[in-house]
Amino acid sequence: QLITPEIISFEYPCDFTIFTLLKKNSGKSIRVNCSESDIYKGFIEQISFKPNGQEGGTAKFTLTTTPNTGAAFDYGFDSGFDIVI
Repeated sequence: QLITPEIISFEYPCDFTIFTLLKKNSGKSIRVNCSESDIYKGFIEQISFKPNGQEGGTAKFTLTTTPNTGAAFDYGFDSGFDIVI
C-alpha cells in the first residue's frame, strides 16, 4: 500500500536557541501533538524564525508527515523533537 505524505504548516512560540537547535538537527523527526487524537510525525521541509524582542519569537514550520506508527514514535520518542500545539 502506498502512503501519500501530508504537508502541514504551523507557527510555534520558540526562542532563537531552540530554533538553531532544530535547524541544525533538521534531519530528525518532529512529533506534533495537536490533541490526544491528532498526532503527527514529520520532517522539516522549511523552518523560519521571527524574533519578538525579549519574548523570543515564533518559528514557522512546514513539515512532511510520515505514518505515526512504530515503537520509536509510540514509546519514548528519543530520536527527535516534541512539540505540543
